[in-house]
Amino acid sequence: MAEIDPNLESILPEVHAIFNEKATEKDLATIKRVKKIEADTRQIVKNRELEIKEVVMALQQRVEKEEHAADDDRELAASVDALKVLETQRDELESLIDELNSNKENAKVQIQTIRDEIKQVQSKKQHVEKEMQVQLPRNKGLLALYNNISNIRWDSDSKHWKGVVVPAANEPNRSIQSFEFDPMTMTEFELCNALWDMIE
Repeated sequence: MAEIDPNLESILPEVHAIFNEKATEKDLATIKRVKKIEADTRQIVKNRELEIKEVVMALQQRVEKEEHAADDDRELAASVDALKVLETQRDELESLIDELNSNKENAKVQIQTIRDEIKQVQSKKQHVEKEMQVQLPRNKGLLALYNNISNIRWDSDSKHWKGVVVPAANEPNRSIQSFEFDPMTMTEFELCNALWDMIE
C-alpha cells in the first residue's frame, strides 16, 4: 500500500469536513424540496378531494331533484288516470241521464195515452149504463115473455146452458125436463136445435 504524503495527510480532515458540509447542505436542500413537493401534493390532493366532494354533492342534489321530478310525474300520471276515469263516469252518467229523460218522455206519452183510453172507457161505460137503464126493463120484460112462451126456466148460477122446461098448462101429460149444454163444445146452431127439440 502506497504511503500518504504527510502534507496531504494533514489536510485530509479539512477536506472531509468540506465535503461533509457540502453534502449536508445538498441533503438539506433536497429534503426541503421533497417536503415542499409533499406539501404541494397534499394541497393538490386536498383540493381534488374538495372538488370531488362538491361534484358528488352536486350529483346527489341532481339525483334528488330528478327523483322528486319522477315522483311529481307519477303523481301527475296518477291524476291524469283518475281524471280519465272520472270523465268516463261522467260520460256514462250523461248517457244514463239522457236515456232516463227519454224514458220519462215516453212514459209521459204512455200515461197520456192511458188517460185518454180511460176517458174513452168511462165515456163508453156511461153510454152503456144509460143504454142499460133504457134496455134493462125492456129486456127483463122480453125475458119474462120468452120464459112464459118457451116454458124454460134458466139456472142463472150455472156457466152452462142449464135449466128446466116446464110443461104448459094445456100439456098435463108432459113432465118437467132438465137440460144442461156446454156452449164450449157445441155451436149456437146445435144449442138452438137442442132447445127447440125440448120445447116442441
